[in-house]
Amino acid sequence: MSVQQELISKLPLLKTDTQRKYAEVILSQSAVLYIEDKAGVGKSSILRRIANILGMQIIDLVISQVDESDLGIYPKTGTYTTNGGTEVECFRYLPPEWAIKASEVPTLVIFEELNRSSVEKRNACLQILNDYKVGQFEMNKKNVYFAASGNIGHEDGNDVDIFDNAMINRLCVFRHNSDYPTWKEEYGKDNVSRYIMEYLDSTHGASIYDDLSKTNKEKKPFASHRSWSNLSKYIMSIHHKDPNDVNSGIKDWGKFVDTIKHVGTGYIGTSNMSFHKFLLQKENLSVSDVINRFDDIRKFIIKADVSDITRLINEMIDIGINELEDHQLDNIFRFMDLISEKELVATYVKGIFKKSYDQHPKTLHLIGDHPELFDNKFVHNYNKLRDKYKDIYKQAIRGSSNEELNF
Repeated sequence: MSVQQELISKLPLLKTDTQRKYAEVILSQSAVLYIEDKAGVGKSSILRRIANILGMQIIDLVISQVDESDLGIYPKTGTYTTNGGTEVECFRYLPPEWAIKASEVPTLVIFEELNRSSVEKRNACLQILNDYKVGQFEMNKKNVYFAASGNIGHEDGNDVDIFDNAMINRLCVFRHNSDYPTWKEEYGKDNVSRYIMEYLDSTHGASIYDDLSKTNKEKKPFASHRSWSNLSKYIMSIHHKDPNDVNSGIKDWGKFVDTIKHVGTGYIGTSNMSFHKFLLQKENLSVSDVINRFDDIRKFIIKADVSDITRLINEMIDIGINELEDHQLDNIFRFMDLISEKELVATYVKGIFKKSYDQHPKTLHLIGDHPELFDNKFVHNYNKLRDKYKDIYKQAIRGSSNEELNF
């Protein structure tokens, strides 16, 4: 099977229609996929995800920022022997490293900001896209696949040039759909901190892109798909308990909210005011309140949205049941009875069962046969939880030969 056919056979692995549509054009090598949209809305991100899913190497060239050497027009001196045997000194051109690497394994080469580059650079790109040739170096067409992206200019305040006919005729042009549901499905839900996603969901995606970008004469930070993603990287690296998990809890909620008040503006500009307000409102409902003063906050739980309830449940799973007093576990039961969402209740119960097994596998194996050996808070709480939610417990262990929890 050829490299091309092997890559095409992987198309069913792609998750969305947009990914498949773009990938089909790329892999056909019929024309160069060119997607255009506003700056910072995830054009390059979707191309990188396609390459990752298909198992391709990625080479990303921001054409407006590279110099001539990256496009194969960097000269060196050499000699040429004429038919008469005379050696003549002449210019030759050194191939860039990326072109050699791309020829070795299946590679997606992405030309970013193609319409923001100089005419000279675009002409050099045209030779690459037409002939798979960088300067005098011929790339291996079996392994090299191209895609390009560009901005739309007047709608997002960027200076762009119009392509000439030679360039247009080499491209397959798509206007990228950067609406919030598409971005969430393509990228956000798996890569962006859940605290940002919960906020954006609460605004139905209206806060994903700030219109300031159109008239941003002072060049201040503004909200975009890219700037929200960058803020997410900061939040996950510094404040998430697990920096690799978008659904992780926060190390110190108070410190997190206070820091975002000052740091967030540097990423998303004035949109940070409403994001910070959203976090303050979430701060009013804490796990500590649920387990210690449920009666006082019951009315707030009734009004809470699903994102708040989900956050509280995830944080309850994080704290576990090892140290809970009887009244605290009872308050968790009352909380679960109040929300009455079976799926959310099951998420908590199964999460606790799994956490308990991960922390105490030997203890849980012995409880059934020798309950008299165990008289501690964890075992007491575990049995109480299991008795309360017998059906969920049975579902969790069903099909397991050794009664390990089966998730």
